[in-house]
Amino acid sequence: MAPANDQVYSSSIQTEGNTEKPTFRDGDKALDFLRTEAEVGEGEDIDEKKLVWKIDKMVVPLMFCCYLLQYLDKSLLNYAALPYGQISRLLRLCLGTVVACTAGCNSYGSLVATRFLLGMFESAISPSLILITSMWYKRDEQPKRVGLWYIGVGVASIIGALLSYGFQFYTGETFKSWQVLFLVVGLITVATGGVVIAFMPDNPMSARKLTHAERVAAVERLRENQTGVENKHFKPYQLLAAFKDPQTWLLAFITTAASIPNGAVGSFQSIIISGLGYSDKQTALMQIPGGVIAVASVLLATFSASKFNLRGGNIIIWSMIGGILGGSLLAFMPMSFYLGNILGPLTFRDEDAPNYTPTKITIVAVDSVAILATVVLLLYYRWMNKKRDNAMANVEHQRDVEFADLTDLENKEFRYKY
Repeated sequence: MAPANDQVYSSSIQTEGNTEKPTFRDGDKALDFLRTEAEVGEGEDIDEKKLVWKIDKMVVPLMFCCYLLQYLDKSLLNYAALPYGQISRLLRLCLGTVVACTAGCNSYGSLVATRFLLGMFESAISPSLILITSMWYKRDEQPKRVGLWYIGVGVASIIGALLSYGFQFYTGETFKSWQVLFLVVGLITVATGGVVIAFMPDNPMSARKLTHAERVAAVERLRENQTGVENKHFKPYQLLAAFKDPQTWLLAFITTAASIPNGAVGSFQSIIISGLGYSDKQTALMQIPGGVIAVASVLLATFSASKFNLRGGNIIIWSMIGGILGGSLLAFMPMSFYLGNILGPLTFRDEDAPNYTPTKITIVAVDSVAILATVVLLLYYRWMNKKRDNAMANVEHQRDVEFADLTDLENKEFRYKY
């Protein structure tokens, strides 16, 4: 295959004996590692299953803790709303500090400021965890691992509900119960940040808990991903290509549409339940089933994606259908009168009272449109794969192209999973 872009690598050839190797410019960090270090310990047999299990124990628990605390930190205001009186490693510390500082808020302005900082530091957590997952696992292994750390959403809901219930029994005079809640969770987050900095390996090439042969094997097994492992060179043309890529906008639109119902209901579920007439303590405990359902749903979706080797498009559609059913119940069932009070100060308009039907119909609409956008994305992937299969039918594989830091548009050997 001819070089896709001369900004990324040149077509010059280095000859070592009878082996020809293309010289990639600004290639993946794994490429330099394999060329300089792969010979050391060569011949040592590595059991891939044992290696993957070792990697699982090393990185998955830390990613789970990060995401659990990230979601708990973000949704903590939901539990406090009850009227009972490396970059991403570094960001975990900042996030915990901001959460702890929320305990000192005494006005709307100070709360808005801390929530702004919380959102800013939190924004890189999920992308970082996705990148970490991709640098350790094959594509068919990734959905299951994403599920294992993403269940932090449901577990955080359960823990948050229990914390909310427990702190309602606090009767001290120095602090209010919600202040203690923020302080405790914030300090736990800071401590976790320190643990992640100390124990999360930067990449497979430098993992201290792996032998040298295991590091080589951990990198070699990722060739089939066609995505590389790590590259810190900023390339403006790749950023521009991302903005020109239709899948970027489709994915952004799908994520935004799916997040609207989640942001509305998920962040204010305590107010929803309380509005149905339950006491503060009952409201706290009744949020636990939602967390259990979230854990089960995430595991079912991600393990199914892994078992059937799906990238997730079909799973997204089925998940959205569940959201549409829930939104329809909100919009059209008589019980909607009570649920209509949940978001009055934010997204529900006063003129739509008492049922707020337009807003609830919006929840159904955005999930429906997100399904259509997902279908379009799946068709785009299918079309691109077929086009590349035809174009590459008689083209030989270029050695080490997997680690050349090519984008999915440049690397014609890359195939989309859907």
